[in-house]
Amino acid sequence: LSQIGIDLGSADNDWGTLDLGMGTSFSADFSAVSFSFENMGVGMSLNVVKPDFSLGDWDFGINFRFPEGIGISIDTSAIKGSGLIAFKVETGELFGSLELDVIDKFGVSALLMADLGTVDGHSFNLMAMISTNFSPGIPLGMGFSLTCSACLTPRPLHRPCAKARWRVSSS
Repeated sequence: LSQIGIDLGSADNDWGTLDLGMGTSFSADFSAVSFSFENMGVGMSLNVVKPDFSLGDWDFGINFRFPEGIGISIDTSAIKGSGLIAFKVETGELFGSLELDVIDKFGVSALLMADLGTVDGHSFNLMAMISTNFSPGIPLGMGFSLTCSACLTPRPLHRPCAKARWRVSSS
């Protein structure tokens, strides 16, 4: 365990409910494969006051809090590499990356960035890249060889949102 956090407060626009969240970041190492989890835990809520300011129902709920980030690292004789995936609930943004080398002859790299559009004012945006590299290259003839290839898949940004974000970040 690398850290333990406790949050106490109320949810946005719901000051009659008391929320308690406990999360931790930790890693697990299984010789060739390692995992790490960021801010995984449990959350509890208790309804104390109703919107009409009367005494609440005292409803008690427990929920699992998914990790904000998960990482994996592989180190075997045939495959070496690592990857991670992270999700921010507040902004609806997803990020992932991967880097793998197979027998020092073939490699794969990938990157994913997405705004899932789950937050008001955000629209769905996606950018994914994948690349491969070969060592030594694949002979194509006449002295040419293929040493890498790549693909980029962008989904265009919603222009009004992009302009608004640019104005906010540049001021």
